Amino acid sequence: IREESTLQRLSFSDEITHSELVLLVEVVRHCPMLQSISLFFKRIDDDAIQLLSDAIRQAPASKSISLSLRGIDDSPMQFLCEAIRHSLGLQSIELAFEGDMEVQSRHPFGLSWEALQSLAEAIRLAPESLIIKLSLGDEHYANDGTAMKRILSTLRQASTLQSLSIPAEIGKIESVFLCHAVRNAPILQSINLCLDDFVFDDENWDVMQVVNTAIRVAPALESIDLFDFDIGSCLQDFSECIPKAPALRSIRFPRFDGTQDQSIKVVCAAIRDARGLQNIEFCFDEISNHGMKLICETMQKSRALQSISLPCCGISDNATKIVCGTIRNAQKLQSISLSCWGLSDHAMTLICGAVKHASASQSIHLSCWDLSDHSVKSVCEAMRNVSALLGISLCFDDISDKAMKFLCDASREAQRLQSIDLSCWAIRNKAMRTLCEATPHVATLRSISLSCGGIGDEPMKLFSEAIRHAPALQSVSLYGFCGNQSMFDRAQGCQIRFE
Repeated sequence: IREESTLQRLSFSDEITHSELVLLVEVVRHCPMLQSISLFFKRIDDDAIQLLSDAIRQAPASKSISLSLRGIDDSPMQFLCEAIRHSLGLQSIELAFEGDMEVQSRHPFGLSWEALQSLAEAIRLAPESLIIKLSLGDEHYANDGTAMKRILSTLRQASTLQSLSIPAEIGKIESVFLCHAVRNAPILQSINLCLDDFVFDDENWDVMQVVNTAIRVAPALESIDLFDFDIGSCLQDFSECIPKAPALRSIRFPRFDGTQDQSIKVVCAAIRDARGLQNIEFCFDEISNHGMKLICETMQKSRALQSISLPCCGISDNATKIVCGTIRNAQKLQSISLSCWGLSDHAMTLICGAVKHASASQSIHLSCWDLSDHSVKSVCEAMRNVSALLGISLCFDDISDKAMKFLCDASREAQRLQSIDLSCWAIRNKAMRTLCEATPHVATLRSISLSCGGIGDEPMKLFSEAIRHAPALQSVSLYGFCGNQSMFDRAQGCQIRFE
């Protein structure tokens, strides 16, 4: 790789040894066009972090380094923080502290109190030219409020922080510290939070005002993702602050009641008045026909909108017709994502028929749950005839051999299909063999995700051979695979993830 003059990005999803790291640091220093490198460590020692710290200090201005750390002790953390504070030319660094379940009770995010303080100080004092992206915890993390408050209070003056992600649940008190951090970070562009246990209602009115103020005044905030929490009675105040956010381009709306027309009107007003809003993702369990009509009409009239993600879960055939009308008349949209669950065969036929009218310049992704064989056939017809369809996600309790054959035959003939996600509790051996036969013949397929529960070693060996011969395949994710991982060692040039 050191002699490869055109290499731009290098990513390791598995842990590397110390001796391998020595060689890798030389690559970081000398590979002329290498722009980005990603590394993962379960635990990292003093010697390894010193090597990385030297690379961070001396990296040319074009370099970007991403580190995912399951846990780190105080001494290695000091080396890392010193490197961040004194980086000479590094362009950006992304740090993800997932936390170690074994030491979580003592060390939040896998970091001691001293390490947390060092990290916050390093971010605050980093060179202005260094862009920092920070992720704390994961969805399994049980939050320690004191740790969260301590680091967020320091981040209030983090002039280089560009992205902040906290997948761990945060609560009422920490949200106040968080909002002060957001509103005072001058280049913070994206914020992703998990507020599952924090319901915005009348009792939390003061906190909601802080949240709204932070969104309105954060000078560079482009993206808000509040994951999947119920915003309750504070929807109107939250929606009214959206058009006032100076740089907002993308939002994932919190969960709201789609059966209440007043809630829909509030959301639509926010979309209509936010003139720079380009990407919208909705989250609701149910929606009335009239509510769907209001949302679709608003999206069609929006001048800046480029991408929408719309749940079509359990909607009626009449509401489905409204969605289909939007798809047919949305030529200016660059991306459309539809989640289809609990729809009738007739409704799925309508959606697939509407998708056929999409232009070749658009990208469409369909996510479908528990389809009948008839609906699978409709989806497959769309795959054959729609050049805009780039991704398909199908979730079954038990996919039939017939449905798998429909899918594989259509995949061979699909014009631009790039990703397939099959989440099935069980895939029979015959269906698995059908998938293996088709995979090498999908010329544009870049990624495939597969739930492996109940699949035996013999079918998985066939699959490991099949992906070796897929011409464009770059990524394979295998969920729940308990067999011998070494059977995938020969799949060179393709990133394999076992999750």
